[in-house]
Amino acid sequence: MSPIELAIIGIFGLWIGWLIDWIVNQMPREDHWHNPGVCPNCGEKHQNWLRWIPILRHVGREKCPGCDHLYGRRGFIIELVTAVSILVIAQVFGWSWMMLWYILTVIILVPIATIDIEFQIIPDSLLLFGLIPLAGLWITNYSSELLTFIIGGLVLGLGLLTVSIVGRWIYKQDVMGFGDVKFVAWMGLILGWKIGLVALGLGFLLATAVFLVLMPLGKVRLKQEVPFGPFLVGGMFLGMVYGRTLLDWYLNNFVYI
Repeated sequence: MSPIELAIIGIFGLWIGWLIDWIVNQMPREDHWHNPGVCPNCGEKHQNWLRWIPILRHVGREKCPGCDHLYGRRGFIIELVTAVSILVIAQVFGWSWMMLWYILTVIILVPIATIDIEFQIIPDSLLLFGLIPLAGLWITNYSSELLTFIIGGLVLGLGLLTVSIVGRWIYKQDVMGFGDVKFVAWMGLILGWKIGLVALGLGFLLATAVFLVLMPLGKVRLKQEVPFGPFLVGGMFLGMVYGRTLLDWYLNNFVYI
């Protein structure tokens, strides 16, 4: 892609991130859909046209002037992560059906990770919306391999469900939410069982790496409930972009048949 095309896609990604941040503010709370320029805490309207512009809207907007409600930097991070993720997809897959469906998938992954971090839930509505890129991929790219992807959903979903049941039996508490199980089943349907397993493995590796860093710092404790969704989201994104390359590398170097 040319630099101009990538710049346009990057700006598009920032606006999508802006929209995702707005949706995340409403969805788990089941609240009224408030104006992005209104404080979600006190309802005061902000007379600032920058509120409609990604990234720039965060300049000088650390707290509400009416109630001192802190906005934080979540919106900035969401906009940046969304734009970068969409740019990576565009650069790797070029103008293709695969690019379109994977960008739609990213638009679902970002709010899933954000909501799971804040509320420890993965909304069913987002997974239902995920049927759109799923159907698109099946029709335009994988119509001759549908069985592989159906098996992927069954294998990954049932596999994680088994881990959840066994973990609860051993530790006498939930080790994984049912939302994670449904997410992984959807991931298997999107990626197929081979790339899906790679993505799941990457998710566990990401979780392990973060725990190894945070536990010595006292940020997390053993048996502490930590949302697993963001790690699964990270694993799925890496699987989408690099899964085939990683699988081929592994088969060529470690499997001798």
